[in-house]
Amino acid sequence: MVVEEEKIAHKNVISKQYWIHYTDFEKALDDFINMVLKEGMTLKGNIFYSLNNVPVDENMHIEIFIPVHEDYYFGSNELTFRSYFLIDQMIMSRYTGDYRKFTEFAYAEILTHMDMKDLEQITPFFHELAGDSSMQYTQLKVGIREKL
Repeated sequence: MVVEEEKIAHKNVISKQYWIHYTDFEKALDDFINMVLKEGMTLKGNIFYSLNNVPVDENMHIEIFIPVHEDYYFGSNELTFRSYFLIDQMIMSRYTGDYRKFTEFAYAEILTHMDMKDLEQITPFFHELAGDSSMQYTQLKVGIREKL
């Protein structure tokens, strides 16, 4: 099911971009979290990432984000700090289970919904990794607008 009127809104967000083969995704997540912690940042929310290309060659350009408690950051050039991160006018699909299988389903569901409602994509797709120890889920979100 596609949910409308979604957004991503966080204060104090740290991020880093990666060009990786999809099989190295877990390594990139670990690298990012370790770098943020090494820089003395305190994590404050769900990790999320944008997929900034269509990975037809199995290579992904992603930017990984996480909210932090700190109000500023002047450290490594590899990390980007934003005092506020907001994207509104998004639609979302949520899934649990096999990541590869259900990601394709969620993409198809969102793209079909956009086609039926005459909407166009205006942001990359964002994946928010959420849940707790009893159940993990992913929210797939994309910014949209009515076609001009």
